[in-house]
Amino acid sequence: MKYASIDIGTNTALLLVADLVEGRIIPLMEKERFSRLGQGVDAGGYVSDTAVERVAEALNDFRSTVNEHFPSVHNVVVTATSAARDASNRSDFLERIKKLTGLEIRILSGLEEAEWTYLGALSMIGMKKRPYTVIDIGGGSTEIAAGVAGSLADHHSFDIGSVRFTERYLNQQPPKEKDIQLCRRAIRENIRDKHLQLDREADLVGVAGTVLTLACLESGYGKEDWQLLDGYQLTLRTVEQWIDRMKNLNSVQILELGPEILKGRSDLILAGLLILQECMSAFGYDKLQASTGGIRHGAILKTAQK
Repeated sequence: MKYASIDIGTNTALLLVADLVEGRIIPLMEKERFSRLGQGVDAGGYVSDTAVERVAEALNDFRSTVNEHFPSVHNVVVTATSAARDASNRSDFLERIKKLTGLEIRILSGLEEAEWTYLGALSMIGMKKRPYTVIDIGGGSTEIAAGVAGSLADHHSFDIGSVRFTERYLNQQPPKEKDIQLCRRAIRENIRDKHLQLDREADLVGVAGTVLTLACLESGYGKEDWQLLDGYQLTLRTVEQWIDRMKNLNSVQILELGPEILKGRSDLILAGLLILQECMSAFGYDKLQASTGGIRHGAILKTAQK
């Protein structure tokens, strides 16, 4: 049976159409649009009209794609996360999107976001009966979720994200060293007082744009090789090396390091890498493996359970 889900993040909107075979997700089509829902939400507290229009355009494109190529799919699960949760005008945002696209958006709580991400991440890496910790660095928030196999034990949603912290601390191109240090300090302050039940021997799994972009840059894989990224190993030292390489570059120069991979992310990747580095160091992990799974995969698994 075929399913479709759309994840509207702070920076990107993602479509997944997949088969579910004996509990295993088989992706049939994936699309990405840089809708920047969260642009300005951290400073202004609301979703702008232009962001609504970008999101609506992405959703209409996704819906047309599903209708054209997968007419047997009648129910598309659409979710939104940090930026929509934080926006003072979220009710108006939901109403306008429904009017413009006919689609209803479900805003996930921090717990739901962590759980769906955890399940989605593990669905793509050949989950074993062992402990896992999943890190999802989004545009507006970062989720840490821990458990054993498919059972979630602990989680937390931190208000640190690549869009949020780029707008706060790294909006000069290239950023000044003092601003990078302010960004680092803010990340540490956000995560230091939260005592998560994490197993240091667990496999750390990273999902979403920052981790997958880094995996592409390091491996040399392109977007056509997306599925080869599942299980790709990255070390803390590798993260640090790419930070050192990027921190003195502006977004145009960063884009030149991988035009296909960094399109739509070149101005945000440094903040994402700083968050990744600080979280790995704080929680005691020196390596992680990438997963192309995420909320949209978790949404399909949850839909199938019903």
